Amino acid sequence: MLTERLIRRLVAERRIAYSYAGRRVVLAETDIEAYLDANRHEPLQGPCAPFGARRLSPAPRSARSRPA
Repeated sequence: MLTERLIRRLVAERRIAYSYAGRRVVLAETDIEAYLDANRHEPLQGPCAPFGARRLSPAPRSARSRPA
């Protein structure tokens, strides 16, 4: 599902094709489908780590970055 905010951001960043009809921004359905297809991610196949198992621990803080 594409929200209005996402569409506005894609247009502002020129990441999706668009045109103007007067003051309105017009998107072609084929351009929306092409964007969705290009940003599609297939599910992983086979055994994989459980959700959250690969969470990284926070990096240790150096002595200089600690508050005095």
